[in-house]
Amino acid sequence: MSIDPGQINFLAVLVAAVAMFTIGGVWYGLLFAKRWAEVHGYTDEQLQAMAKTQRRNFAIFFVSDLVMGVILSLLIINLDIQSAIQGAGLGLVIWFGIAATIGACKNAANNKPLAAFVIDTGHELTALVVMGMILGAWR
Repeated sequence: MSIDPGQINFLAVLVAAVAMFTIGGVWYGLLFAKRWAEVHGYTDEQLQAMAKTQRRNFAIFFVSDLVMGVILSLLIINLDIQSAIQGAGLGLVIWFGIAATIGACKNAANNKPLAAFVIDTGHELTALVVMGMILGAWR
């Protein structure tokens, strides 16, 4: 496997990271905020305390999205992926083989309901497929 940062389209990585970050905002802010808090058992007090660290958390989320974009881009380059469909397929494979399995283990270890797993890994599935599409199309 070649790890040549010169082959990475960093503008595409940035756009993919912004897309992934935006998907997270829509997912956890607009679509599933209340249900997510409920299935994870958070109280109003806990949510208020979490809100105090939101800026730091958002920074961590975005840097993590950038790192995922760089790594996904390297995989796309090395697998010679040439299209959005192929990129989406790689995102799906990574989700199924890595993100969903880690999520299932964490969900079980933390004794969370299935709904927590579905919400959290549904976000990861959507975000990885979109990121793969962007990076696969915009190599």
